[in-house]
Amino acid sequence: MNLIKTVSIISGWTAISRILGMAREMLMTYYFGVGFVSDAFIVAFKLPNFFRRFLADGAFSSILVPEYSRRLSKDPPHVIDQFKNNIFTHLLLFLTLLVLCVEIFAPYVVRFIAPGMDMNPQQSQIVTEFIRINFPFIMFIALSTFYASLLNSHGHFSTSSALPVVLNIVMVAGLCLPASNTLTKGYIVSWSVMVAGILQLVWVFLRSYHIKINIKLVKPVIDPGFKVFIKKLLPSMFGAGVMQINLLIDIQLASYLGTGALSYLYYADRLYQLPLSMFGIAIGTSLLPYLTKLWANNRGEDVYKVQNQSLILVLFLNIPAAIGLIVLAQPIIELIYGRGSFSAFDVTQTYKVLQAYALGLPAYVCSKIFLSTFYSLGDTKTPFKIAGISVLSNFIFNIILMNFLGFVGLALATSITAYIQTFLLGHTLTQHQHLKIQKKLWVQVGKILFLGLLMGLGVHYFYIYMHGIVQKIPFLISISGSLSKIGLTFFSIGFGLGIYMLCSSKMGFIQQFKAFKQDLKESI
Repeated sequence: MNLIKTVSIISGWTAISRILGMAREMLMTYYFGVGFVSDAFIVAFKLPNFFRRFLADGAFSSILVPEYSRRLSKDPPHVIDQFKNNIFTHLLLFLTLLVLCVEIFAPYVVRFIAPGMDMNPQQSQIVTEFIRINFPFIMFIALSTFYASLLNSHGHFSTSSALPVVLNIVMVAGLCLPASNTLTKGYIVSWSVMVAGILQLVWVFLRSYHIKINIKLVKPVIDPGFKVFIKKLLPSMFGAGVMQINLLIDIQLASYLGTGALSYLYYADRLYQLPLSMFGIAIGTSLLPYLTKLWANNRGEDVYKVQNQSLILVLFLNIPAAIGLIVLAQPIIELIYGRGSFSAFDVTQTYKVLQAYALGLPAYVCSKIFLSTFYSLGDTKTPFKIAGISVLSNFIFNIILMNFLGFVGLALATSITAYIQTFLLGHTLTQHQHLKIQKKLWVQVGKILFLGLLMGLGVHYFYIYMHGIVQKIPFLISISGSLSKIGLTFFSIGFGLGIYMLCSSKMGFIQQFKAFKQDLKESI
């Protein structure tokens, strides 16, 4: 399976998941709004997802995929089986211990992740109960990620990419169930998270079994293969999870900024994660096994070519996405969240956070390319060191900016830190001759930025112009407000995409990506 096709599969499933995720968030804002219960559920839901992205999706898969891929190409079957079975058994034991500790010490966990909530004993108690219900989700999703990593190593990306769809479907179903009050609805949704985790594990297990990837519990041993794996995993956990550490710091500080701050950050984060997951994470995930094989075969020049083309591709997709989110932040937030218990004031607060997050989008997607390069080389120490600098800089910018901009400052600090981390990763790779940025790339980035700004200006004035027309035509005024907003927002997005794609085609970007696809077919 070639890289472009793999990216398309991952991006396609991610798009479906994000659309369902938007439906989930729309229902959450409709029923919960911004307040007591929403903040409590968000903190409780963030905790297992923090460990999922920090342990499973981030570090664990980034190490397991290249290690397992190398063994597939050189080791006999019984050695491969021993390696994966031993890792699985250790993982299961660790997860069991982790879940038990959090269940027992949940009140202290709340004080750590959201210390500001400790000032409200009732809310602190509700968060504790929510955590105890949905935290075991981490066990099921981490084991699912283990199976998904093996599937990815065998070239089967669709099942692992579709896993988040299950979570969103089950949570949407939970939100649609009748409840006597908002708090009861919160308990129902918390239980739905657990149910989704079980279904995800069952699905990925059946798919793995179908293609004869069999896992058995064995007596855990600390053999040389396990030692190498852990030696790479521990620094990688911190390096790959730096974004999650920064988000955890945001939660801790936001808990002091009053009711609603956590909800504003969460709802904005969900929207800006859409392009990040579809294009940045998808391409980074797809690159890892390919780069590992290229380095193993001493094909450095091919690596440089893939790196440069991948950077152009992610920036081509994400620079206009970032500009679009900034320009249309208010109508997008109003369209998706502005109903039910979510007030006009909540819309205003959330769209400001979205704009701050969107500024860092180009940096985030580039960092995924650089991190994949490090992991394909088996280097986890360097990302670990850079992650330490990033966490420190994020904390410093948080403290400075939150005093002037409140919770918006927390989002802006996260974006600034993304650029610092990306620069350090890229600079280090270049110094060690594991990355060669071609002059052509800078020219292409300049063109993309110009096209993105042109699109942004066009969308801004198009939206203002069309909004004025809608207000002057009686027939359009009489149409439901929601329908008018939907039409106006989607027409504006379509207009912007039309400008961008037309101009990019004239500048040769489409032809360039077609040539990139052909090169990959021939070289990988």
